[in-house]
Amino acid sequence: MEETMAKQARPKPGVREQWAVRAVFFLGGFGTASWAPLVPYLKIRLGLAEDVLGLLLLCGGIGSLVTMPLSTAVPAVSTLGYLGVLMGPVAIGFLAHAIGLEDAFFFLAMLVVLEMAIAGYVYRTMKV
Repeated sequence: MEETMAKQARPKPGVREQWAVRAVFFLGGFGTASWAPLVPYLKIRLGLAEDVLGLLLLCGGIGSLVTMPLSTAVPAVSTLGYLGVLMGPVAIGFLAHAIGLEDAFFFLAMLVVLEMAIAGYVYRTMKV
């Protein structure tokens, strides 16, 4: 009985990690939202000219552009996602020309069912 109570008191695996990720994203957004309205006060307090302030703000964007190619996971995933959106109609057109429109849409429906089955399997295996 005590063992069952100890198992119930323990949080599910991954819950703390989820809250940690949420906190990091919240703090990043909150920091940006808190900092942006204070830029005019910073300009006045430091006595910066508008062109100098503009160049300082531009440095953040330039830094993002320089470091963004170093991280390739997000662009790779988004490219695959957009590839499906852009190539789907083309593939249906080629299939419709080769085997007929009804068969092409049936093939598309089977691909959607296959995708749903794979997603369900991945969801069940990755669920914590």
